[in-house]
Amino acid sequence: MDLATPITTVVALVVVMLAILGFFFRFQNRITTEIKELRLEGAANLKEFRDESAERHDKTDA
Repeated sequence: MDLATPITTVVALVVVMLAILGFFFRFQNRITTEIKELRLEGAANLKEFRDESAERHDKTDA
């Protein structure tokens, strides 16, 4: 009974999973910071759009 192949396969899968997790945790802070910046930028753009829309709406009412 040769167990070398299944053991090698399991070890290879564990190594790949650890590499993926390591990559994720290494860049997690950078990714979350990037997401926060995009949210803030989107919120600022939305506020600017709403302000401009309100100004245009006020001009058409006057």
